[in-house]
Amino acid sequence: MKEEKNISNSLFRLMRNLRRRPKEDKHLSRSSFMVLRLLSKEDGRSSKELSQDLDIRASSLSEVLARMEEEGLVSRSKDPEDMRVSRVYLSDEGRQLLERNRLERLESEKSLEAWLSPEEREELIRICDKLSQKLEESRREEESL
Repeated sequence: MKEEKNISNSLFRLMRNLRRRPKEDKHLSRSSFMVLRLLSKEDGRSSKELSQDLDIRASSLSEVLARMEEEGLVSRSKDPEDMRVSRVYLSDEGRQLLERNRLERLESEKSLEAWLSPEEREELIRICDKLSQKLEESRREEESL
């Protein structure tokens, strides 16, 4: 049975194919990657701040951080000024992983861009930005109801 052509199916197919591309660091989840990125911008953030910024439950973040700590990507310690607060720090290994991931993403983007003309790239970016903006506006409207 042939799949119906529509925007959603095309986007899902594209995202599935992008996720399936070979990666050097396969074990890094989206949440872990986002934690690394946030810590690279501001190291020593509290678990509460990370949970809020990632928009995930504290218990879910705790699981992610435990896994990351086990892998040597981050370390956690109590804030010396407020022992109730747990601070999260990026390890050297976490920084190296983030840099490898950044370089890998650049390479991946270059190969994708090579398949499109400059005009096609601009049009794709414009369309994706427009759809994202409309989806974000729609979500905000639904949340305000």
